[in-house]
Amino acid sequence: LFESGFEKFRKAAQHKGRILAQRIGESPDMLSLVRERMEPFLKEVMKDEPAIQLIAVTGLDGRQIAQAQTQRGEKGLFRPLMKENFLDHEWFREVVASGQPYASDLFFSKFTGKLIMTFAVPVRNETGETVAILDVDFKFDELTQLISALPRDVVEDE
Repeated sequence: LFESGFEKFRKAAQHKGRILAQRIGESPDMLSLVRERMEPFLKEVMKDEPAIQLIAVTGLDGRQIAQAQTQRGEKGLFRPLMKENFLDHEWFREVVASGQPYASDLFFSKFTGKLIMTFAVPVRNETGETVAILDVDFKFDELTQLISALPRDVVEDE
């Protein structure tokens, strides 16, 4: 019958997170699929964006190619992900099957216990073929602060 203020805010956060993930995924550094080029770029993105908890690139074989995490001291928490196969993860399956961006519902990170949202987008080569999947975990509390600070072109981008 009506949409709560929280639901509107959650939808706005999903929209903004999806836009940011897509813009990151379109970077020439990401398109290179070279770890030595991607990871410095990802670290710079994370310096500029405190709302990101984790950002990673996964190959179509389900194995991570590159990752970065925001907080000092958290690297050990996420290290096991470099050996994990993501073929069965919903965000991975959805993007591979549909070729479209994926946005999760809110959930608590099993690594940090923080409320997060996952966004995953295809990384495409110059012919439009999906060559990897970029996933970004946003800390919900900081993503909501970001919404009011986004440039007008991002806020109005539908």
